[in-house]
Amino acid sequence: MLLMLAGLFLFFFVHLIPEIRGLRRYLFKRYGAESYRTWISVLSIVAMVQIIWGKATSSEIILWQPTELFRYFTLALMPVSIIMITASVIHCNIRRYVLHPLLSGVAIWAGLHLFSSGDLASIILFSFFLIFSLYKQWVLRVRWPNLYHPPLRRWTDLLVVVLGIGLSYGIYQLHPIVQSMTLFAG
Repeated sequence: MLLMLAGLFLFFFVHLIPEIRGLRRYLFKRYGAESYRTWISVLSIVAMVQIIWGKATSSEIILWQPTELFRYFTLALMPVSIIMITASVIHCNIRRYVLHPLLSGVAIWAGLHLFSSGDLASIILFSFFLIFSLYKQWVLRVRWPNLYHPPLRRWTDLLVVVLGIGLSYGIYQLHPIVQSMTLFAG
């Protein structure tokens, strides 16, 4: 659990550097933009490895037992999260309505998993990501209140939805292997 917490703190510290007045500018001047981005990427990967490894090896302390309803609710709405995350990579009209699709997708993912997981490590993990995603969206809303994206062709929206559903299916298939938790009864 300590490894997961260390990874969470490292991940969020690295992603909050732009919010610390002057620190990002100082690092840019001192090391250059390319070096700064490289180190942010490397530290983010190290943090993700710590989070995943720490979560996988943490002892399971059950705080509450989620109902089957939460599990099915999560299964039904996870494609929305994956579609949002996909929309952050492919330019589409979703960006016209959602300020930051990646943060929205992560917030949906974390919120759904928070309600469908009852162990301490999961509650800490998903709470951190939910709070961080909501905070960053609030910061972006304050920073860019009138951000405008021009309309794009509708086929990009269809592509994002089809890819999001396909990725969701792949995640559903891999989830039992990665998390040792089956998603469908049977």
